[in-house]
Amino acid sequence: MQYRTLGRTGLQVSEVGFGGAGIGQVWGETTDAESIAAIQRALALGINFFDTSPMYGGGRSEENLGRGLAGHRGEVYIATKVRLQSEAERANPLAAVRRSERKACAASTPTTLTCSRSITKSDWNGGSTWPPSARRRAMPCC
Repeated sequence: MQYRTLGRTGLQVSEVGFGGAGIGQVWGETTDAESIAAIQRALALGINFFDTSPMYGGGRSEENLGRGLAGHRGEVYIATKVRLQSEAERANPLAAVRRSERKACAASTPTTLTCSRSITKSDWNGGSTWPPSARRRAMPCC
C-alpha cells in the first residue's frame, strides 16, 4: 500500500480509503459479519483511512466500523461528517463542529467509534459562503 500526507495535517494515510456507506447498508443489505470481514480485509491490505458518517444506516456504519477495527484503532484514521443546519451553527461553524465532535465522542462505546485519531469533515449545502478555513477542514477529534 502506498501512503500520502493528508493535506496539511501531517497524517500519513493510505492512497486507497475504505468508504463506510456499504457497511451502513446504504447500497443494499449487508450483514454485520460481511461488513466486519470487509473491514478486516482492508486492514490486511494496509488501508488505514476509513470514511463514515452517522447518517449511514442510522449509525450502523459507525457501529460496524468500531467492531471491525477492534484492536487496531490506534493504527487507523477515521473520517466522519458533521452537518451544520442552523443559522447559529453557520455563524460559527468551527465551534459547532467542535460541539458535535464532543457529543459524538461522549456517546462512543466499545462497539462504536472512539475519538482517537479521528478526522471530522464539516459539510453544509451553502459551503461556498463559509470562510475558506472552515470548508471541509480536517480536524482531529476531541
